[in-house]
Amino acid sequence: MDYNKPDILLLKVSYNWFQVIKAHFISYGSSITNCWYTPFEENLSDKSDIVIKPGTLTLFLVEKGDKQIIVGGGYYLKKVYLDLNVCWYTFGVRSGYVTYQDFINRAEEFNADLSMPISCNLINGTFIFTKTQILDVPEGFEFKFLKDHCQILLKSSSPIGKYLIKVSNQKRKEAIDYICSDGTWPGIYYKATVHKTIENISEYRTELLGVYNATCAVTESHFIATLKAVNFQSMYDDRFLTIENGIILRADIAELFNKGFITFFYDASDILRVRLSQRMKEHFDPDYIKLDNKPLLLPEDKKLWPNKEYVKWHNTIRFENWLNSGEFSLIDFSSKYK
Repeated sequence: MDYNKPDILLLKVSYNWFQVIKAHFISYGSSITNCWYTPFEENLSDKSDIVIKPGTLTLFLVEKGDKQIIVGGGYYLKKVYLDLNVCWYTFGVRSGYVTYQDFINRAEEFNADLSMPISCNLINGTFIFTKTQILDVPEGFEFKFLKDHCQILLKSSSPIGKYLIKVSNQKRKEAIDYICSDGTWPGIYYKATVHKTIENISEYRTELLGVYNATCAVTESHFIATLKAVNFQSMYDDRFLTIENGIILRADIAELFNKGFITFFYDASDILRVRLSQRMKEHFDPDYIKLDNKPLLLPEDKKLWPNKEYVKWHNTIRFENWLNSGEFSLIDFSSKYK
């Protein structure tokens, strides 16, 4: 496929959208963000056949009074068209609204036909600027074009393009965690866990591997290089660094568990089973579908089984976490700017 190669994509977003994305970003870390527009908003923009190259630097721009500010960004993945219900269930608060009703209200405000799809710009590797990092568009370089448009493509060879690339990348580097394999900021939950376990993680993982006989509790895989020690409840202090708060999972299952695509639950007979999210059931490989409701392979000693309170925490907080804003809210609802 031949791509037109814009250097920077600017997407205009509301201040409230930014506040919700910021809260989710800080709580859960970098992930795919949905910057969406109704057909009414897109009709205000030039209709063109430009195809944006995946990986294009994307910046979120807020118009606040007479000022334009860059509040974060990421890397363009693709555009998809989804109806409102599918959009909300797929991305939840990553669409910039705390509740489904808020999401619908905003769509209706911009003349959305609830039976028609909206356009969703999917941005990967999201980075969000803190209050001190927010970048003002320099005076004289404001994008007046954006008054009646929702996006603009900008060349890096232009003076403002060079400036935005240099400064936004510099600010992004202040936020990312180089311990992460993908160079993103992984969120408070992960940070808290690492802070408490970095000195003891080898000992803890080894102990869990022994308890679970170096076997994934879900797939029963015993190839040790693929096994990870994961926790039900994020560890903010040492009392959560226990066998009852941990389990051994194959790397892919561990990733799905940590991101809330699957959880485990105790049934009426006290058997711990797998529960897949609706999103998993609809969009993932059949090899995962067959795991739904499967009983886990647990240690013989029931005292070492996952604690029910920790399991419940994961059910409530982590499972399908893209549909909520986290265990606590960092959103500034006092702002009247939209």
